[in-house]
Amino acid sequence: LTAAQEKKDQPRKTSGGEDIVSVVGCVQKESAYREQHNDGKGGAANTGLGVANEFMLRGAKTVDAETLKPVNTGGSNIENYSLTGKLEGEVQPAVGQQILVTGYVEKATSEGTNKVKDLAMLNVLSWRKVADRCQ
Repeated sequence: LTAAQEKKDQPRKTSGGEDIVSVVGCVQKESAYREQHNDGKGGAANTGLGVANEFMLRGAKTVDAETLKPVNTGGSNIENYSLTGKLEGEVQPAVGQQILVTGYVEKATSEGTNKVKDLAMLNVLSWRKVADRCQ
């Protein structure tokens, strides 16, 4: 392998050491996801306050950011993520659309359910629309 190939094959990292990943998935409002999974309203004291600008990435697959081809990660390669970070609110116009998100996963302790609190949080560093509709 050339030095350029080796560098490309190595996962990029944040300054905190987290692996930077690229995933393609469907943007969904957190409130709609909670409703589908009978997960309460979320927000302060489960009242729904504060979740209007919270978003999920549903059916996300890890991909190569340039080719959008799936990357073999050894697992099922399909995840649901709760989006977080400074750019999270910018995905609002893409609700119901498929997007590519580059960011890092903030691992949290989980009870292994589909409830929002148990989903991995994907800190959005950049994103772009891939398709007008979810697939």
